Amino acid sequence: RAAGEPLPKIKKTRGDNKGAAASCGESKSLGTATRPTHDMVIVPIFWRNVEGQEESMVREAQRIKSLLHKRTGLDVWVDRTHKMTPGQKLNFWEQQGVRWRVEIGPKEAAKKRCVVSYQSGVAGDFTTVKKLTNVSTIKQSQLLSKLRNGLSLTKITEEHILEAANDPEGDSRQDDLAEENLKAMLRPKEAPTQTSPARNRNDNDGRDGDSATVPNDEERPATARGFKAEAETRADTLPQVDEKKLNAKERRALKRAQMQQAGDALDETADRDSVSGAYNGKKKNQL
Repeated sequence: RAAGEPLPKIKKTRGDNKGAAASCGESKSLGTATRPTHDMVIVPIFWRNVEGQEESMVREAQRIKSLLHKRTGLDVWVDRTHKMTPGQKLNFWEQQGVRWRVEIGPKEAAKKRCVVSYQSGVAGDFTTVKKLTNVSTIKQSQLLSKLRNGLSLTKITEEHILEAANDPEGDSRQDDLAEENLKAMLRPKEAPTQTSPARNRNDNDGRDGDSATVPNDEERPATARGFKAEAETRADTLPQVDEKKLNAKERRALKRAQMQQAGDALDETADRDSVSGAYNGKKKNQL
C-alpha cells in the first residue's frame, strides 16, 4: 500500500452475522443444557441473629445430604444462601425442576426430625405440594421409605431401604452426629470480659498500664447511681471519691449530682429564710 492510500474496506456478509448469532445462541443453549439438575434440595431454616443457629442448621443439612448420597447416590444440594426467604428458595428450585426437598429448622432439628415434600404440578402451585412432617433424620430406613413410598422418589429402591434397616449401627452413628451438630446452637453464651485499653483505673495516677480489667460494682467507687439516690433523698454530703479514678462519664454524673444537691440546699434555705409576704406570707406567722 502506497503512502497516503486509504485502507481497503471489509464487507460484512449476512452469513457472517448469522454465524455470529448462531454461535452466541449455541453458547447460551449449551450454558443452559450444562446446568446441573439436582434430585433434591435441602433448605435449612435459621435466624442469622441467633448465635450458633446458622452453623447448626447447615451442619444438620450437610449430614442429611451425606446420608442420602451415601445410601442411594442421590444428587442433593444444600441451599444456605441469605438472599431469599425459605419460601422463595422452594419456589426457585421448583422453577429449576427440582421437586423433592427437605426442610429443617431449629425445632425440627432439636427433635431430630424434618419435613419432606414433593411438588407434582406446575412450579409455584402450592396446591400440588405433598408434605410429610415429623420424619426422622437419624432412622435411615424410615427417611428412605418416606421418600420412596410416600413421595414417589423411585431412585430410592427397596434394596436401599433394606440395607438401611439392617444397619442399626448407622442409625446410632447418625444420632451421635446430630447431637454434635446441635451443640453449637445449645452451647451457653460466655459472658465477655470487659477490658479498658486506654489506662489502668486501679493506678493512682491513671496513666500506667496498657490494659486493665474493669472493676465490678463492689470494687468500683460510688458513681452516678449512688449520687442520684442520695441527691433525691437530699443527703447532707456526697460520698468522698477520688476523681482521678473516675472516667469522663462518671465525672459528669458526679458534677450533675453536686449541682442538684446544691440547688436543693438553696431551695430549702430560700423557703426557710424568705420573709416575702407575696411569696411566703402564710409561712411568716408560722416561723
